[in-house]
Amino acid sequence: MIKRCRVCKLDKPLTDFGKDPRCKKCCTERTSLYKKQNKEKTRYRLNKWRKANPDKLKAQNDRSRLRDYGLTETQYKEFLSKQGGVCAVCKQIEVDNRELSIDHCHKTGLVRGLLCNTCNLAEGLLNSDPNLIRALANYVEYHERKNI
Repeated sequence: MIKRCRVCKLDKPLTDFGKDPRCKKCCTERTSLYKKQNKEKTRYRLNKWRKANPDKLKAQNDRSRLRDYGLTETQYKEFLSKQGGVCAVCKQIEVDNRELSIDHCHKTGLVRGLLCNTCNLAEGLLNSDPNLIRALANYVEYHERKNI
């Protein structure tokens, strides 16, 4: 079936429409323009919604995070189960009710496992370079032995 957009006047398939009489493209353009022209009002309403809907916000953030790495909720839970619910490196649980970070290879995009925030930051700051990571471990071990 075909429907005509009220704004651009083009005939488009029904899949290009939501509940609005405008096509999705025209809706997106109008919304973007409104947000650009009403930044403070938009920011205020968004912050108000976030405070009123913390559970929905968390669910939305969780879905977005999984989508960013191409994981389903089931796959995330499988990683979590295989790791015993702890960080793959330090074997500690994440603090402050945080979710473990999804660690991935920046070259291939493949997910490697789940890390606590501390280990994920350390690994990232060392550019995922095994030589740097080993050098840091050697440095710390050397100075630990020296101080005994």
